[in-house]
Amino acid sequence: MLKSMALRGLISAERTEGGLGFGIMPFVVGFYERQVFTMDAEFARLFEEYYQSAPDAASPSKPPVHRVIPVGESVRAGLEVRPYESAADIVNGAQSWGVLDCICRKQQALIGKACGHPSTSA
Repeated sequence: MLKSMALRGLISAERTEGGLGFGIMPFVVGFYERQVFTMDAEFARLFEEYYQSAPDAASPSKPPVHRVIPVGESVRAGLEVRPYESAADIVNGAQSWGVLDCICRKQQALIGKACGHPSTSA
């Protein structure tokens, strides 16, 4: 049952030393995005109703998915803006990678609120 749920994007599954490990995912930045291949008009409408009636429920603050943990000292970010060629080298050097349609764009289009921004899949 867990494998079936993972294949449908309802829970996460990862290989571990002991076999497969399963875990729950947050609704947004998790379960919702994994529905990009299966979302239909009914799911899109239901999500919109849910989100509009309880916006905090789709992205709850407790327990937080992302949060700041104070360490009491400065942390070097070491961020660097890289040129396009560098990003292309990373992608070209990867063993595999994937691109998905934007789930928000897909969901909004299914409820008649299509985004006007350009899309590579359009």
